[in-house]
Amino acid sequence: RLEKNVRKVYPYALKISDMLIDYSTIMDSLEQYPRLIKYKKKRDIFSKIEDELISKYGYSIKKLRKSQGRILIRLVDRETSRTSFQVIKDFRNIFSAGFWQLTAKIFGHNLRSAYNPNKGEDRMIEYIINRIENEKRKS
Repeated sequence: RLEKNVRKVYPYALKISDMLIDYSTIMDSLEQYPRLIKYKKKRDIFSKIEDELISKYGYSIKKLRKSQGRILIRLVDRETSRTSFQVIKDFRNIFSAGFWQLTAKIFGHNLRSAYNPNKGEDRMIEYIINRIENEKRKS
């Protein structure tokens, strides 16, 4: 079951990572604007990212199961070296990040959890991802 879930959400994590890299230069250039304008521009960028994900993957990305959401949170940290909480905080603000952290906690997740490929479930996820990448290389 874990392998099936990882195979489903791994492409999402890769796409999110690519998009964050693409938009990071734009985010860095926003520092020159006043707070309100910077907030609106960040919100617009975050909405563009969300729209791109929905246009590429449809609404299936919004219909993830609880365990798939947990895995996606871990894989975003693996691919971006930033927790999901930090990503939301960077693109929105601390209050939005706090709201989503609270919502995640209600469903048993933690947006601040860091990916550790040497422990627990993360170790198995890393093994599955290595298998997926080896399969891609062979084809």
